[in-house]
Amino acid sequence: MGRFRIDLVNGRGWPTSPAELEVRRETVHLRHELVEVAVMVRKAFAEWLRVGPARPLVVGNVDWALDLGSLVLTVGHAHYRLTDESRRQVVLLV
Repeated sequence: MGRFRIDLVNGRGWPTSPAELEVRRETVHLRHELVEVAVMVRKAFAEWLRVGPARPLVVGNVDWALDLGSLVLTVGHAHYRLTDESRRQVVLLV
């Protein structure tokens, strides 16, 4: 449990402002640009990550998906790809 930074890149592969995950006992909170954009049930999110996301997970203002082997998220109309290291952290810590 705790907070950690998620490094993101845009569609061109350029680094963008990071997001922050706060992992709590029952929930996972996602903040981007200082705004909380999603609160996920921790067990459901962990199961979605474990199974290998066949379809997007939509929570709050965020869509999580797997695209060409990368974990991606959409916040509003902006699309981001997690760096490989951030993806490993999300899977490990959730």
